[in-house]
Amino acid sequence: MSLANSLYVALTTINVPNDQAREVVDALEQKMTNDFATKSDIALVRADITAARGEINAEFAAVRAEVTAEFAAVRSEMKAEVSALRSELSDFKVTTAAEFDAVRNSVQAAVDVLRAEMKADSAVLRTEMNSLHNRTIIQLGALMVVLIGVMPKVMSLLEW
Repeated sequence: MSLANSLYVALTTINVPNDQAREVVDALEQKMTNDFATKSDIALVRADITAARGEINAEFAAVRAEVTAEFAAVRSEMKAEVSALRSELSDFKVTTAAEFDAVRNSVQAAVDVLRAEMKADSAVLRTEMNSLHNRTIIQLGALMVVLIGVMPKVMSLLEW
């Protein structure tokens, strides 16, 4: 016997008029049909969350790979430039100590600027990653709040 039939029989057994019992059963069925999530609804939400998590992980992996490649390219360029500068600095050292000091200061300033730019880029990337992480946590938390809020109502209606 279905829940609706059981409820109808119970209401009519305690002398609730048939039309009022039918209205209660219809209202309950309407509420359960429109407002409550089914196991399949929750499974769909879980699947969406899993897909979103996979997409976010893929995006993180892509960003990491891109940053790693860019860092490797910068390192390679820096190594080549440093090697060339050392050769030039040797030649300058032979000719004049003053010119050597000027070149050294120029290279150091360029390295400092590059380091500052790299730190700034890393900070922006870190902030973006934290933002994505926080949004994911907030979305998962909101979903949990909704699920936690709905379950007691479902259980109380089903008298569990």
